[in-house]
Amino acid sequence: MSLLLRVAVNDFCIPDFPAFKERIKQLYEQCSDCTEGQVANYIPQLAKVDPDLWAVSICTVDGQR
Repeated sequence: MSLLLRVAVNDFCIPDFPAFKERIKQLYEQCSDCTEGQVANYIPQLAKVDPDLWAVSICTVDGQR
């Protein structure tokens, strides 16, 4: 089912959320060693952030956690 159709029929939850969370965790761990890039410096507060700190956040429309 296409993304837009799923939104239209209010079928937008992740059916197997525990498996989804596990996959996101795997991706997080896989990317945790990436040190390429730099902290955004166009916002003064962001320029002060420790580049070793990072996270992944996902917010679903129906409050899945």
